[in-house]
Amino acid sequence: MKTPIFTLSLLSLLLVACGGGGGGGSSSSMPDMETGGMEMPSEADSNNGDEGPRAGHSSQPVTITLTDETGDITSQEVLSYLRFDIGGGPYQAGPDFSYSDDPGLARFVIAPTVRIAQGTPDHERALIHHAVAVINRELPHQWHLQIGSDAPPLAVIESIPNNQIFVDFAPYDDWNDPLKGSSRPDSEAIAQIDVTKEYDSSQLRWEKKRMNKAHVWMSSETDLTDPILLSILIHELLHTLGIYGHADADEFPDSLMRDSELLVTQRVPEVDGTVLRAIYTRYNPGTEPEQISVNSLGPWESTETNLTGEIGSVSFGVSHRHGVSVPWTNGPTPNVALAENPSILGTVTWNGGLVGFTPSEQPVSGGAEISVNLSTLTGRADFTDLESWHAGQAPGRLGTGSMWGDGDLGYTLSVSGNYLRSTGGDSGTVAGNFYGNDHADVAGSLERDDLTAAFGASR
Repeated sequence: MKTPIFTLSLLSLLLVACGGGGGGGSSSSMPDMETGGMEMPSEADSNNGDEGPRAGHSSQPVTITLTDETGDITSQEVLSYLRFDIGGGPYQAGPDFSYSDDPGLARFVIAPTVRIAQGTPDHERALIHHAVAVINRELPHQWHLQIGSDAPPLAVIESIPNNQIFVDFAPYDDWNDPLKGSSRPDSEAIAQIDVTKEYDSSQLRWEKKRMNKAHVWMSSETDLTDPILLSILIHELLHTLGIYGHADADEFPDSLMRDSELLVTQRVPEVDGTVLRAIYTRYNPGTEPEQISVNSLGPWESTETNLTGEIGSVSFGVSHRHGVSVPWTNGPTPNVALAENPSILGTVTWNGGLVGFTPSEQPVSGGAEISVNLSTLTGRADFTDLESWHAGQAPGRLGTGSMWGDGDLGYTLSVSGNYLRSTGGDSGTVAGNFYGNDHADVAGSLERDDLTAAFGASR
């Protein structure tokens, strides 16, 4: 149930390429392949509807909505999911699909570092970056996974340092996992984990206390599509982060942990993301099943605040609930990769807007420009005219808020398939997807310790 607080339709205007920007960001100097871009906002009051473009500029609107919405995942659902998982099973794994394990929450004590095996092809490397970005959207900034230096290929788990997750794409027969055939012969993927356990003499049982390190093995001998491979990779990474087993299919049919091939391109299913946040914000490593209760979960708000933008065929936004802001995007998946689109050549620019929350829930908005050179699949993301407003207040016209930071941010980009990610620039990370059969739109997330935002733009 949505209860609108403010709705503001903001007209987009052409961004003018220029230098400068104290935050390290500047408007791209790449030539536009197509004109008619959009800039976030500068038009009239949200209540009068009298919005017109500046002279000589495009008038395609970006619409921003600030709402309170009833959350879909209840505290009881979170507890049911966790009790099953922390209780030790039974899990849908093993030769007879009835494997159980010792109880206890095995999660990392500090945010782990993901290391990609040396020699991993660029395409698979981009999939790993994409999976990490999707998972990071669900977590508080201090728990974001980091991508570290490359790891030795085909490493044994004993050689992996603590608080690290190695990822290998390799032939199944080369996997250094002695148990690889016991759970699912010829699997597409396996999460191999190292967990500390202690014996509890008072309850006469071994208990999981923490996650030490992990190794995700992905088959390089599969003809699965990229969206399915991405979903499987996210599924395995969630195993390493503390979602130890597989969700009950009847109770949680929409869970990625029920079906690893449930397609995920922009956001982890809400139930899995909510449980992941509970694991890393409400419970300590080693939590026992008897300690899982409504009281231990703590205050569980029934509503969340959503800052949503729409442009072209995409919607994008940030939801804030339980003290965590989560960016998301949504739109139609292209039929081919960006580089294979015959209708666009040279350097192409998408223009639109950005919305987000600061850690104190102040809304932020500004302009967004994404430029990509199709011949090199590199480009820039520039966010300009960034302003903030008081918590609970909808973003207004350009100039009515307070300058956020120094007003702009800029990043260099790399593109693989229909996925883009930042490779340099200001602090923080940018990740996103192209949308529409003709790649008419792009949307993604910008995450920093002082801002969680989403953006959308059209050609």
